[in-house]
Amino acid sequence: MNSKLSFWLRLFNIRNDEKTTVQNLVLHHFFSGIGQALMFTVASSLFLSEYGSEQLPIAFILSAVAMMVVGRTYSFFEHKLSIRKLLLLVMGTMVFIPFLLRSTFYFDSIAYIPFIIIIGERVFYLLSNLEFWCMSSIVFDVRQGKRLFGLISSGDIPAKLLGYLSVSVLQPIVGINNLLWFSAGSILLASLFLRKILLQPDINLQVRQAPHEQFSDKKLLVNFFGNHYILVLSGMAFLTIASFTLIDFTFLHNVQSTFKTQESLAKYISTFFSVGYAFIILIKLLLSGGLAEQTGIKFSLLIMPVLLFLFSLGFIFWSNTQNDVYNNLMYIRVMFMAISVAKYSVNDPVFLAMFQPLPTQLRLKGHTIIKGFIQPLALGVIGVILWYVIHIGDQFDFYLLNLGILILSILWIYNISRSHKLYISTLATAIRNRFISGSEIAMESTSFSTLLKDSIYHHQKEDIIYGITALDEKFPEVLRQEMKFVLTTDSNSVRRVALNILNRRRWNEYLGEVKHIYLTDTHLETKSADAYFCAQAGDLEIQKSIDQETFQSNPSLIQESILKGILKSDSMQQQQNAVNAIALMLKSDDTNKQLTALTILSQEYLPECESDIFRLMASKNRKRKNCSY
Repeated sequence: MNSKLSFWLRLFNIRNDEKTTVQNLVLHHFFSGIGQALMFTVASSLFLSEYGSEQLPIAFILSAVAMMVVGRTYSFFEHKLSIRKLLLLVMGTMVFIPFLLRSTFYFDSIAYIPFIIIIGERVFYLLSNLEFWCMSSIVFDVRQGKRLFGLISSGDIPAKLLGYLSVSVLQPIVGINNLLWFSAGSILLASLFLRKILLQPDINLQVRQAPHEQFSDKKLLVNFFGNHYILVLSGMAFLTIASFTLIDFTFLHNVQSTFKTQESLAKYISTFFSVGYAFIILIKLLLSGGLAEQTGIKFSLLIMPVLLFLFSLGFIFWSNTQNDVYNNLMYIRVMFMAISVAKYSVNDPVFLAMFQPLPTQLRLKGHTIIKGFIQPLALGVIGVILWYVIHIGDQFDFYLLNLGILILSILWIYNISRSHKLYISTLATAIRNRFISGSEIAMESTSFSTLLKDSIYHHQKEDIIYGITALDEKFPEVLRQEMKFVLTTDSNSVRRVALNILNRRRWNEYLGEVKHIYLTDTHLETKSADAYFCAQAGDLEIQKSIDQETFQSNPSLIQESILKGILKSDSMQQQQNAVNAIALMLKSDDTNKQLTALTILSQEYLPECESDIFRLMASKNRKRKNCSY
């Protein structure tokens, strides 16, 4: 591997055996994102210029119906076909959609072409989400997903930025309608990279089953939602889409009232979203990952609804019940931009992390329900409400609509609090069943550390080992405070794991506890681990014991552990004493002493012992000779 490639792999934390899969997934998502951006621009500008924003609620309702039908169809085939065949079928449909939409322009008698195109764009968006999430959930396990999903899912952000920027270049040359051909070509390229992924021999497309159905809730619509946790997450998804659809409508209504022609609409939409996605890239690079890690899931999820609440509240006080403020284009567009950046850079990635404690099977089920049913349902409900609001009054009333946004944001904030509690409970189930490890936990949180800490106090040694291993990976300082209790457990296997952590972390403040265990322990392997820790932590009594005759009465494993511990200690004098002791063991006629010394030297290079090693290599004793090599 060349140094340049190695640098990029290290930079993005990609392992060598993952680079081909990650590369193909990023390129697949990239070209799909370009096609989607072009399709959205054509659909929005054409619809607004032909029908105006007053007909958008009808488009929302029809799109919701079409998306539900497609979602249920996807769910049907999900249970009938293998994952490989399912993904190829979905991708084939995605390639067909832009060709179908462009072909409608050849039929002048079709009066509802803008409706067909905007519905087709929504269906494409649904299939793209279902296909990508299915692929990433199956190809990567939970540990890999935590490390790589942010990278591969961000592939469509620069793609959409490039797609929107290209509109201003292509539209004057080829026209708005023909942008769909470029969209089709881009999606065709995306399908080729999907095919390359599916043909990789190392890709495992088997769905992992939930262990002992610990995550299922048979009392609550298990055949549909799967469990109570997915139901609550569905409520959050509904509020998210409902709120964003209201803001989306407000923005498009505002744009349509300013720009009247297809060309001006397309130019403005592409320019606006280019700026928006540039901001999203900047925020994702600077804040999203670090912010979520430092503040946790709950705070990260609250950013978008709190921001929405503040904008809505600000409008109420600013406008003083007057709709004149609606004519202030800057206010509406700044609100849409801010909410969009919060949604795509922080809210969406963290919401995906909420599914992390679930097994793959339930994770896929939850995403299929949310993408294929809940989101279309929210779109349809808001479409009905908007249609009612627009047609009962003489004109569109943004003040009334803003009150709806305010109510939704309050419900959303309440739902996040409830969802977070269930997230902790679901994570506890995953931890109790050892479904995930500490390194697979999505975000830092004291609640997670408490769950892991509680597992230390279980009676089963497997639970204790799981707890301390997970805490060591994710919350070492919490484990450091609980190590005194861990060392008092009766299980030798637990104590050995704890001692390995103590040695690696060099938590030498536990020298007294370990020394007491060493003096009373009768289990050879555990006693040797005690000896190693005491020697490297600086216990003078054990360190100086190598110069005494009683040292030779210890089992070889204990002698080896003490000498290796001293070599890792901070005392140069004691290290030299250990080197001298090893050299004497090599010169000894006792084969066991020589073998103990050679075992140490197989892990520690000591130049002072080279000549003795060469001498043993020439030995006629086959056992000594093999060990010296």
